[in-house]
Amino acid sequence: MQVAIESRRMHWRWLIGLAVAAIAACDPARIGEPGGADAPPGAGGTAGSAGSGGAAASGAAGPELIRNRELCKTAGVDVAPSPLRRISRLEYNNMVRDLIGDNTRPADAFVGEDKVLAFNSNSLTPISELAMEQYFGAAEKLSDDLNLATTGCAAPIQDACAESYLERLGKRAFRGNFGSAERDQLLGLYRSSKTDFGDAETALRVAVRSLLVSPRFLYVIERGEPGPGPVVPLTQPETAARLALYFWRSVPDEELLAAADSGQLKTADQVATQARRLLADGRAQAVLEDFALQWLDLERLPSVFKDTQKYAQYSPELIADFRTETLTFFREFVGANATLPRLFTANFSFLNQRLAAFYGASGGGGNDFAPADLDPAQRSGILTQGSILAMQAHPTKPAPILRGKLVRERIFCQTLPMPPPDVNMNVPDAPPGTTTTESFRNHVTDEACARCHRMMDPIGFGFSNYDGLGKFVTSENGAAVDARGEVIKAFTDLDGAFTGAVELSKRIAESEHVKQCFVIQNFRYGLGRVEAPGDACSLQRAYDTFVAKGFTMTELMVALASSDAFRHRRIAAGGSCQ
Repeated sequence: MQVAIESRRMHWRWLIGLAVAAIAACDPARIGEPGGADAPPGAGGTAGSAGSGGAAASGAAGPELIRNRELCKTAGVDVAPSPLRRISRLEYNNMVRDLIGDNTRPADAFVGEDKVLAFNSNSLTPISELAMEQYFGAAEKLSDDLNLATTGCAAPIQDACAESYLERLGKRAFRGNFGSAERDQLLGLYRSSKTDFGDAETALRVAVRSLLVSPRFLYVIERGEPGPGPVVPLTQPETAARLALYFWRSVPDEELLAAADSGQLKTADQVATQARRLLADGRAQAVLEDFALQWLDLERLPSVFKDTQKYAQYSPELIADFRTETLTFFREFVGANATLPRLFTANFSFLNQRLAAFYGASGGGGNDFAPADLDPAQRSGILTQGSILAMQAHPTKPAPILRGKLVRERIFCQTLPMPPPDVNMNVPDAPPGTTTTESFRNHVTDEACARCHRMMDPIGFGFSNYDGLGKFVTSENGAAVDARGEVIKAFTDLDGAFTGAVELSKRIAESEHVKQCFVIQNFRYGLGRVEAPGDACSLQRAYDTFVAKGFTMTELMVALASSDAFRHRRIAAGGSCQ
């Protein structure tokens, strides 16, 4: 039996490698296509192109796709290509939870994803040997640890029950794309394994393992409906898969697959109905949190360290509280259908006793997190919360560059170039009698640095009232802080001088450009790719709905899910072997 098991392991490794190499090589949508995985780093709009508001050198992108109504003049449906991608670590964890009831989060140990602008993506780097070993190792353990009670089959397992379970599991694991050929292969493997190993339970585990290492499970593969192209509707199972990936980062449930099978995911209204159902499910809460963590660059927050000689209030527990505060705030913001401007202007948050002491606030919830008012002269919405301020800072001092860069790229949708490889990244500590802001101001006067730093530093200077841990201060090193800042070359409703992050947050809240950028960021997260000119009509209609519905995120997500870009795919020149 051991020889048979090792033989199957070798066969599976070879088969996975061959399959994923073939998929990667023959899908033109991921190579050199606009809006695909090889979109230029500046696809979000190049900061510094005066008045562009997000127009990249290679063509319109970012908020410009919404603002420029001349870009939506195409007769019929137009969308940009969607790159082939592997599922993310979060998706893997959620899928094995929903498929086989496993809550061990095995993918937390997997190789991390690449970043496409702000968001995680497995569309850039080909699968590595290490990743293949991790997938195979996880599938082995998950199948070995499978609780047979979740299969509905009583011991001793009967073939009819095992095969019925595998059919249901296969359909969900392959996200509805489970035809007769896939069914026959899976059941054939179960039957041959039963012959090899001599018992149904081992054969069932082998079949489950094969599902978890299949490229059909590990990759998001779409063909679309047969048609002349170049833009075709997704099949309804593919639409169901996109919905589940967007709102749950998981596999479709039985109800969603049944809607696809009965032709109830054909129209935009039908898709919107299912989108609202998925949003109301508890699984959507974790996805909202995931969006917030990626959008606001908070994924690495648990690893933030501060020098306790400089910041006596620092502790890992405080950093964990910052994370909980921001996620609770964002979740409640979405759940209450609050408007986007409120995200940047709210002078309350959700605090426990430790955070209430840190913010100098009355109230808070003891060990629990409860709503509490904050000083409106010191705090205004999510950009002035401790999570963001501590994350965008150094262990011993604040970092105006990092804070300005976050606002420029994540809030304004303007991508900054990487610094030159020979640039000195070390900024000396401010000497006694001077502030960190003063030590950074030479970036905007030194011409070697100024081109980029004028885009970031003056925005970051406006956050000078917050130290490296995020505490509100009025002095540093014995000198009064100077929180005067400026926005340049963003857009007309953002540009200009300001004093302090509260004033900046209020300007951001009123900005049409920021609202358009928020649509763009949701599009990137929901579709797993960068926007391109072919998406202009979908983005403009989604934005118009966002405006009409009072700038609530739930309505924006539904509008994006029912858009042409979400429900169609472009067949690249030369066709696709997907």
